[in-house]
Amino acid sequence: MIVAGLAGVIFLQHSIDSSSASRASWREAAPLSAGQSVLDLLGGVRQALAAWIWTKTDTVFHAYGINLYENKSMYPYYKLVTSLDPRFTMAYYFASYMLFRLGKPEQGYALALEGLRNNPTSSLLQRNLAEIYLFFKKDPRKAKYHCERALAYASDEKDIVSTNSLLSLINQVLEGKKKIPDLISKEYMEKAGQHHHQEEGEYCPECEREKHGE
Repeated sequence: MIVAGLAGVIFLQHSIDSSSASRASWREAAPLSAGQSVLDLLGGVRQALAAWIWTKTDTVFHAYGINLYENKSMYPYYKLVTSLDPRFTMAYYFASYMLFRLGKPEQGYALALEGLRNNPTSSLLQRNLAEIYLFFKKDPRKAKYHCERALAYASDEKDIVSTNSLLSLINQVLEGKKKIPDLISKEYMEKAGQHHHQEEGEYCPECEREKHGE
């Protein structure tokens, strides 16, 4: 019931935001402004619910060692988080990439772009798009552009190290020194969270996501 109610709020807010009347006379419409204030208040509830859903899914992921790139049941919850709180970058980061791994590249790409439109200065989502361009779209030039944007916005030391590692790989691909690596196998090694790497120290987008899910 809570989710259904909040879905109604999202639809109502979208209708108000997209209406020509609201765009033309936003400041002059006192009732509309009052309605927007109510929606802003409800927005806090939406954000709190998004955080709660994320915490629950994260608990399930760690408790049961679910492979996110094979388990379709986790995706709807991540997508719901992005609908409730478009500023929740981590949900976009996982959900868009997951769609590519589940064989739905068009939806994954659209969600990655949506996340970046809502969070244009997010280093995490810039790197996410760089990984998508490199590993799925095989376009290292566009991957480099977004990787450099990720570096420009990065403030966390771990993000800087990871992004520099990805940029190094992209540059080697562009220089013809290395081919674009195949994605890591979906099957886990005997130890949870460890993947079959072709080379020692090879950049692994799945491992990067596991680090963010710690």
